[in-house]
Amino acid sequence: MKAGRGGPLQYHQRKDETFYVVSGHARLRFHDANKNIIVQLLEPGMAVHVPPGAVHQVEAITDCVLFETSTPVFEDRVAV
Repeated sequence: MKAGRGGPLQYHQRKDETFYVVSGHARLRFHDANKNIIVQLLEPGMAVHVPPGAVHQVEAITDCVLFETSTPVFEDRVAV
């Protein structure tokens, strides 16, 4: 992912995702239990699980390599 690029603030109805940072730095935005937006810095070696229904957004701070694994569910992205 190129620096400054990322997806929209979103959630998935059924898709279960995990991100693993191989290189570079990214920013994860997500809602806490009170729907406040929390920002977490992602660094190489970190993994983050995003369960179905969790509002989230990943944005590259620097050029980075992320692995995304998920359940095989497609077309269930909901923009927030």
